[in-house]
Amino acid sequence: MEITLNGENVLDFVKIFPDDDSCREFIANEKWKDGYKCKRCENTKYVYFEKHNKRECTKCRYNESPTAGTLFHRVKFGIQKAFCIVFEMAYTNQAVSSIHIAKRYEITQKTAWLFIQKVKLAIKASKKDPMNDKLQINNFGIGRTEISGKSFGQKSDAVCDITLTEEGEINEAIKMLLMIILQSR
Repeated sequence: MEITLNGENVLDFVKIFPDDDSCREFIANEKWKDGYKCKRCENTKYVYFEKHNKRECTKCRYNESPTAGTLFHRVKFGIQKAFCIVFEMAYTNQAVSSIHIAKRYEITQKTAWLFIQKVKLAIKASKKDPMNDKLQINNFGIGRTEISGKSFGQKSDAVCDITLTEEGEINEAIKMLLMIILQSR
């Protein structure tokens, strides 16, 4: 399956990957494009299971899913959603908020945050990080006072994207905005 995607049109992307099965098929084709090789015994013969594109080694009976050892391994919210999140992270020119992702894909904020971190680690590991360590994302609470372990007042969460300058300093305009936000509370 050869995929050609021109531009950043999410509708075209969803046409190419309309469901979890098409995503799983794409992963399987990429993973085993040079042929199957068992991770345990290095045997090259396998039995194919159509459901979920799994392969089972004919020698040691090791059963391998296409997602095993990939970014999509053990994703609990659907591979198509995971593909769309990765697509959104790749084509946006701003940081992606876990709150935004959670709402958009109907998953919990914690699940969204964990998957985003997994994607970021994969990008760093591949040495293709377009942000080049110049972007930090911070979640913090505003408005809650804590004294001796007891909290007083309401807490509201804020998400702030902070772009660093070449010297690693916070941009002055962002500093001013942060001060305005903090003073308005």
